[in-house]
Amino acid sequence: MGVIFTFKEKRRQKQMIFEKRALRELSLESLRASISRFLKEQPIKNRSIESIMEDYFLESAIESYLLGARYSKFSYYGEQVDAIRNRSLEEEKHLVNHLYHYFYFAGGLEDAANKQEVIYEKCKGFVETWWREGFHKGERRYKLRLIR
Repeated sequence: MGVIFTFKEKRRQKQMIFEKRALRELSLESLRASISRFLKEQPIKNRSIESIMEDYFLESAIESYLLGARYSKFSYYGEQVDAIRNRSLEEEKHLVNHLYHYFYFAGGLEDAANKQEVIYEKCKGFVETWWREGFHKGERRYKLRLIR
């Protein structure tokens, strides 16, 4: 007698396989360069926690990348990028909010009271950049029929 899987388990298995394959195309060097560029531009009081913050930014960038790659399947069916982005807006906003709150409170930002909106927009741009990167890589994988 065979092993019985639920649909949730099967979907999770397929998602894990997809994520592993999508992450093969992601360069850790480009991630680290993007993160260090982003952190150097920010007014952080305590530079000693920058390495801890880098880990959180790395996690957020990977999550954004995978989110974009996951939603790239709609491009294969002819949907426009803006419409696809609107589909993932809630999840993307969730990532931006987590990144912003972590950065704002853990980063010890100087003169942060008058720069909150600017910092939020920069976090939003960071997540959007990696979402688009994942989207374009995923779109390319669908066009090359690398996804089963």
